Amino acid sequence: MDSADSIENILMMEMEREVERNKASRPDPYGNRSALPPPFEITPIDDRLAQKDEKAIKAEIERRLRAKQQEQTNRENLAYSSFPLNSSPALETAAIHASKQSDSKTDSEERALREAEERALREAEERALREAEERALREAEERARKEAEERALREAEERARKEAEERARKEAEER
Repeated sequence: MDSADSIENILMMEMEREVERNKASRPDPYGNRSALPPPFEITPIDDRLAQKDEKAIKAEIERRLRAKQQEQTNRENLAYSSFPLNSSPALETAAIHASKQSDSKTDSEERALREAEERALREAEERALREAEERALREAEERARKEAEERALREAEERARKEAEERARKEAEER
């Protein structure tokens, strides 16, 4: 019975030494000698780029609308100042025609701006989605790497335990 206890003690001591040798040879990735990985973090998608693009587009739309309104006001002022008695039907028709052309230009510019804004928003959403997919892929690769490291450590500990048991058994047989 005493030899069985000594074999167990030898075996346990050998296993502990082997585990300590394995631990000392590899740095602890978490800095605390813990076998547990750090907690998984869910990071929100960063919408700052999309908001920045949206603000820039809105500012451009407002700037163009102000410029268009200023241009229209200048044209109206010019028409009234150059023709003080502006009562001719031909002149009125020309003014209406010019106004309609101006309105159609404004409408087409507004439509173009809306399309540009929608395009920029779609691109920002696509960019955010790509970044989220890339981040998820990196995290999955990191988890797989950590799991492989942990598996390798467990296998090394198991091999060390078996080798220690085998050595202890051989030593016991030799006695």
